[in-house]
Formats: sequence, structure tokens, C-alpha cells
Amino acid sequence: MGLFSAEKPKQYEIDGIKLVCMFCKNESFYTRKEQLQSPARTMFNLEWTDATATCFACSSCGYLHWFMR
Repeated sequence: MGLFSAEKPKQYEIDGIKLVCMFCKNESFYTRKEQLQSPARTMFNLEWTDATATCFACSSCGYLHWFMR
């Protein structure tokens, strides 16, 4: 999955719970940070101040799981 990273997919835990794909039940994921954009900040070119989320892309089916803290 070249869009996410050159690394091999890995298994992850979120708050002590093993991450499992909601769609295909796979247990390995690619990960990356994504910026959450709001229309008001975009209008004023302030996207860099928006919050970020961690995306986990299933290495089997590509389903995206988003987590934000």
C-alpha cells in the first residue's frame, strides 16, 4: 500500500485492545497521521492549526480506521 508507507504492516493495540479490521478481521495495518481540516480554517489558510488523527489502513482490504486523541 504505497500511499501509507514503505514499512511492512504491523499489529497494534489501542488502550490494551488488539486492533482488528472491522471489515475483514485482518490483524495487520499500515499507519500514518492525517490532518483533520475544518472549513473555517481552510478559508483563512490556517489548516496547519487543525487537529490530527492516526489512520490505520488494513493491509488486506484497505479499510481505514481513524483514531483521534
